[in-house]
Amino acid sequence: METYGFNHNIQPVKKEVTLSRKKLLVNEIQEVRKSQEFLNETYEEMKNEMSSIKQTNKELQTENKYLKETLLGLKSQNEALELSVNKLQQYSRRPCLEFQGIPYTKDESTDERIRELAQKIGVDICNSDIDISHLLAQPTNQL
Repeated sequence: METYGFNHNIQPVKKEVTLSRKKLLVNEIQEVRKSQEFLNETYEEMKNEMSSIKQTNKELQTENKYLKETLLGLKSQNEALELSVNKLQQYSRRPCLEFQGIPYTKDESTDERIRELAQKIGVDICNSDIDISHLLAQPTNQL
């Protein structure tokens, strides 16, 4: 009979331990589910953010390609304009002469000085041969 009494006394303790273990397992399962839900939400957020970043990157690559093409076009256009300006400047300087080392006094006519110089070397120049004449600024000493 003692076996029956022992089993009989142990049954409530066994039920209590089993119930306690079940509660612990249920709590642990709930914590794992919460953790899994959190990880799933975080994963979805990161997935959406990555998708957005990929889209932005694609748009930036497209814009960068367009800007590079535009830059190349502008460089080419700039080179052509520089060449054109240089040609025009050369053409406009075609009839120009620069005389250096000729003494000059204040209020003296540069046209007259040019005619005198031309006469000394045996070239006839009239007023209509000179479009414009003027003094050039003296270079300043740069350190």
